[in-house]
Amino acid sequence: MLVHWVTLSKFNDLKKASCFLFEVPLQTFGANALFWEHYLRIPDDLLGEIMEACSNKRVVCTLNKDVVFPCAVMSKGGFYYVLLNKTIIKQTKASLGDILQVELAPDTSIYGMPICEEFEAVLFDDPDGAHWFEKLTPGKKRSLIHIINKIKNSNLRIQKTFVILSHLKKQNGVLDYKILQEDFKSFSASQKP
Repeated sequence: MLVHWVTLSKFNDLKKASCFLFEVPLQTFGANALFWEHYLRIPDDLLGEIMEACSNKRVVCTLNKDVVFPCAVMSKGGFYYVLLNKTIIKQTKASLGDILQVELAPDTSIYGMPICEEFEAVLFDDPDGAHWFEKLTPGKKRSLIHIINKIKNSNLRIQKTFVILSHLKKQNGVLDYKILQEDFKSFSASQKP
Protein backbone atom coordinates (compact mmCIF):
# COMPACT_ATOMS: atom_id res chain seq x y z
CA MET A 1 0.00 0.00 0.00
CA LEU A 2 1.37 3.43 -1.02
CA VAL A 3 0.91 6.21 1.56
CA HIS A 4 2.07 9.83 1.21
CA TRP A 5 1.38 13.19 2.84
CA VAL A 6 0.90 15.92 0.21
CA THR A 7 -0.71 19.31 -0.24
CA LEU A 8 -3.71 19.68 -2.54
CA SER A 9 -5.42 22.82 -3.74
CA LYS A 10 -8.33 21.76 -5.95
CA PHE A 11 -12.08 21.87 -5.85
CA ASN A 12 -14.08 25.09 -5.77
CA ASP A 13 -13.49 26.91 -2.49
CA LEU A 14 -11.08 24.37 -1.01
CA LYS A 15 -8.13 26.26 0.44
CA LYS A 16 -4.66 24.72 0.67
CA ALA A 17 -5.25 21.83 3.00
CA SER A 18 -3.63 18.66 4.20
CA CYS A 19 -4.21 15.79 1.83
CA PHE A 20 -3.75 12.07 2.23
CA LEU A 21 -2.64 9.95 -0.70
CA PHE A 22 -2.94 6.17 -0.73
CA GLU A 23 -3.76 3.27 -3.03
CA VAL A 24 -6.45 0.70 -2.23
CA PRO A 25 -8.55 -1.84 -4.13
CA LEU A 26 -12.15 -1.16 -5.12
CA GLN A 27 -14.34 -3.30 -2.87
CA THR A 28 -18.02 -4.10 -2.52
CA PHE A 29 -20.42 -4.73 0.33
CA GLY A 30 -22.13 -7.26 -1.93
CA ALA A 31 -25.22 -8.82 -0.36
CA ASN A 32 -24.96 -6.47 2.64
CA ALA A 33 -25.34 -3.34 0.49
CA LEU A 34 -28.43 -1.27 1.18
CA PHE A 35 -28.09 1.10 -1.77
CA TRP A 36 -24.48 1.94 -2.55
CA GLU A 37 -22.37 -1.09 -3.15
CA HIS A 38 -18.78 -0.04 -3.93
CA TYR A 39 -16.35 1.51 -1.47
CA LEU A 40 -12.69 2.28 -0.84
CA ARG A 41 -11.39 1.30 2.58
CA ILE A 42 -9.30 3.93 4.35
CA PRO A 43 -6.02 2.47 5.66
CA ASP A 44 -6.06 2.06 9.44
CA ASP A 45 -2.65 3.73 9.80
CA LEU A 46 -4.01 6.96 8.23
CA LEU A 47 -7.38 6.99 9.93
CA GLY A 48 -6.40 9.00 13.03
CA GLU A 49 -4.73 11.75 11.00
CA ILE A 50 -7.61 11.90 8.51
CA MET A 51 -10.23 12.15 11.25
CA GLU A 52 -8.22 14.87 13.00
CA ALA A 53 -7.87 16.87 9.78
CA CYS A 54 -11.53 16.28 8.80
CA SER A 55 -13.39 16.72 12.07
CA ASN A 56 -16.78 16.88 10.31
CA LYS A 57 -15.96 13.73 8.26
CA ARG A 58 -16.55 15.66 5.00
CA VAL A 59 -13.75 15.22 2.46
CA VAL A 60 -12.94 15.91 -1.16
CA CYS A 61 -11.90 12.67 -2.82
CA THR A 62 -9.79 12.51 -5.99
CA LEU A 63 -9.45 9.16 -7.72
CA ASN A 64 -6.55 8.45 -10.07
CA LYS A 65 -5.79 12.21 -10.19
CA ASP A 66 -8.88 12.64 -12.38
CA VAL A 67 -12.29 12.12 -10.78
CA VAL A 68 -13.02 14.65 -8.00
CA PHE A 69 -16.12 14.52 -5.78
CA PRO A 70 -17.23 15.51 -2.27
CA CYS A 71 -18.09 12.72 0.16
CA ALA A 72 -18.08 11.62 3.78
CA VAL A 73 -15.82 9.25 5.66
CA MET A 74 -18.18 6.47 6.80
CA SER A 75 -17.73 3.58 9.23
CA LYS A 76 -19.05 0.03 9.30
CA GLY A 77 -17.96 -3.03 11.19
CA GLY A 78 -14.88 -1.38 12.69
CA PHE A 79 -13.39 0.08 9.51
CA TYR A 80 -13.74 3.40 7.67
CA TYR A 81 -14.40 3.91 3.99
CA VAL A 82 -15.58 6.22 1.21
CA LEU A 83 -18.65 5.19 -0.82
CA LEU A 84 -18.64 5.33 -4.61
CA ASN A 85 -21.79 5.55 -6.71
CA LYS A 86 -22.26 4.09 -10.19
CA THR A 87 -21.43 7.39 -11.89
CA ILE A 88 -18.06 7.61 -10.14
CA ILE A 89 -17.30 3.95 -10.90
CA LYS A 90 -18.11 4.60 -14.57
CA GLN A 91 -15.89 7.72 -14.66
CA THR A 92 -12.92 5.84 -13.20
CA LYS A 93 -13.54 2.82 -15.48
CA ALA A 94 -12.67 0.67 -12.46
CA SER A 95 -13.74 -2.88 -11.76
CA LEU A 96 -14.00 -4.74 -8.49
CA GLY A 97 -10.49 -5.39 -7.14
CA ASP A 98 -8.78 -2.70 -9.25
CA ILE A 99 -6.25 -0.59 -7.32
CA LEU A 100 -7.21 3.09 -7.26
CA GLN A 101 -5.04 6.03 -6.24
CA VAL A 102 -7.00 8.00 -3.64
CA GLU A 103 -6.42 11.56 -2.43
CA LEU A 104 -8.51 12.72 0.53
CA ALA A 105 -8.50 16.34 1.65
CA PRO A 106 -10.69 18.12 4.20
CA ASP A 107 -13.73 19.67 2.56
CA THR A 108 -13.72 23.30 3.66
CA SER A 109 -16.65 24.32 1.44
CA ILE A 110 -19.63 25.95 3.13
CA TYR A 111 -22.09 23.12 2.50
CA GLY A 112 -19.80 20.11 2.16
CA MET A 113 -20.25 20.03 -1.60
CA PRO A 114 -20.10 22.51 -4.49
CA ILE A 115 -23.15 24.70 -4.99
CA CYS A 116 -24.10 25.93 -8.46
CA GLU A 117 -24.18 29.66 -9.24
CA GLU A 118 -27.93 29.56 -9.87
CA PHE A 119 -28.66 28.21 -6.39
CA GLU A 120 -26.39 30.84 -4.81
CA ALA A 121 -28.05 33.62 -6.81
CA VAL A 122 -31.56 32.56 -5.81
CA LEU A 123 -30.50 32.30 -2.15
CA PHE A 124 -29.11 35.83 -2.41
CA ASP A 125 -32.31 37.14 -4.05
CA ASP A 126 -34.66 35.45 -1.55
CA PRO A 127 -33.53 36.24 2.02
CA ASP A 128 -36.62 34.60 3.57
CA GLY A 129 -36.03 31.38 1.66
CA ALA A 130 -32.30 31.55 2.45
CA HIS A 131 -33.15 31.94 6.14
CA TRP A 132 -35.14 28.69 6.15
CA PHE A 133 -32.55 26.93 4.00
CA GLU A 134 -29.75 27.84 6.43
CA LYS A 135 -31.77 26.38 9.34
CA LEU A 136 -31.82 22.92 7.73
CA THR A 137 -29.40 20.22 8.84
CA PRO A 138 -26.18 19.98 6.77
CA GLY A 139 -27.36 16.70 5.20
CA LYS A 140 -30.68 18.19 4.09
CA LYS A 141 -28.90 21.20 2.62
CA ARG A 142 -26.59 18.88 0.67
CA SER A 143 -29.49 16.79 -0.62
CA LEU A 144 -31.28 19.91 -1.93
CA ILE A 145 -28.07 21.22 -3.48
CA HIS A 146 -27.58 17.82 -5.13
CA ILE A 147 -31.12 17.92 -6.56
CA ILE A 148 -30.33 21.25 -8.23
CA ASN A 149 -26.72 20.49 -9.21
CA LYS A 150 -27.72 17.44 -11.25
CA ILE A 151 -29.98 19.59 -13.49
CA LYS A 152 -28.12 20.59 -16.64
CA ASN A 153 -30.36 23.47 -17.80
CA SER A 154 -29.55 26.77 -16.06
CA ASN A 155 -33.10 28.16 -16.25
CA LEU A 156 -34.53 24.96 -14.82
CA ARG A 157 -31.99 25.12 -11.98
CA ILE A 158 -33.20 28.61 -11.12
CA GLN A 159 -36.87 27.63 -11.32
CA LYS A 160 -36.46 24.50 -9.20
CA THR A 161 -34.43 26.43 -6.61
CA PHE A 162 -37.34 28.89 -6.34
CA VAL A 163 -39.70 25.93 -5.86
CA ILE A 164 -37.48 24.58 -3.07
CA LEU A 165 -37.31 27.92 -1.27
CA SER A 166 -41.06 28.46 -1.71
CA HIS A 167 -41.61 25.01 -0.22
CA LEU A 168 -39.44 25.83 2.80
CA LYS A 169 -41.26 29.13 3.37
CA LYS A 170 -44.68 27.48 3.01
CA GLN A 171 -43.65 24.68 5.42
CA ASN A 172 -41.97 27.06 7.92
CA GLY A 173 -38.59 25.48 7.30
CA VAL A 174 -39.73 21.86 7.50
CA LEU A 175 -38.47 19.86 4.54
CA ASP A 176 -41.02 17.26 3.47
CA TYR A 177 -39.72 15.43 0.40
CA LYS A 178 -43.16 14.06 -0.51
CA ILE A 179 -44.72 17.54 -0.51
CA LEU A 180 -41.65 18.97 -2.27
CA GLN A 181 -42.10 16.39 -5.03
CA GLU A 182 -45.73 17.51 -5.38
CA ASP A 183 -44.55 21.14 -5.50
CA PHE A 184 -42.17 20.24 -8.34
CA LYS A 185 -45.02 18.50 -10.22
CA SER A 186 -47.37 21.47 -9.69
CA PHE A 187 -44.70 23.84 -10.95
CA SER A 188 -44.07 21.69 -14.04
CA ALA A 189 -47.80 21.49 -14.77
CA SER A 190 -48.15 25.29 -14.47
CA GLN A 191 -45.39 25.76 -17.08
CA LYS A 192 -47.15 23.72 -19.77
CA PRO A 193 -49.18 25.71 -22.32
